[in-house]
Amino acid sequence: MDKGLLKLASVSASQRRHLRVRKWTKNVDIFSKHLLLFPINLRQHWFLVAVLHPGATSPSADCRPLLVAMDSLGYERNRVLITLRDYLAEEWRARKSPQTPPLWRTATAFVPHQQNHFDCGLFLLEYAERLMRGPLPPSDSALHMESWFDVENVATKRQTVIQLIRREAVPKVKDSARPTP
Repeated sequence: MDKGLLKLASVSASQRRHLRVRKWTKNVDIFSKHLLLFPINLRQHWFLVAVLHPGATSPSADCRPLLVAMDSLGYERNRVLITLRDYLAEEWRARKSPQTPPLWRTATAFVPHQQNHFDCGLFLLEYAERLMRGPLPPSDSALHMESWFDVENVATKRQTVIQLIRREAVPKVKDSARPTP
């Protein structure tokens, strides 16, 4: 897309943002998925936004679309949720129908919190892993997950990540440092 077209006055800010990233999903129907995960780093802090049932059009309470922010410091992420909801609406219009997209509700989940200022990435990984293991929580109960896991799980996650890096990355770095014959 020509950058000049992105600045057209007739194009809204959400349309311009969508035009910048629309190729990222050109071969994927994100609305056929049950779960979308958006890891976000804002001001050197990681948090997760999960979209439950993104393409659901059913009025069923268990399957209504929901964008939920999961922040290990407990911050509300309303601006980010609105921006992602705008993105989903533009993607729906571009890929599905110019008609009105589903109503994606937004909320901030009550999730286990970090006790320091450096474990946010590990908490994000724990939230994502728990969501991917499934089953997905019903949309209406996805907000109250304070006892979802014990904070001690994050210490275990740290060790798991360290072992994974040592097993996978370190040998490759050593191999790439060797001169080729």
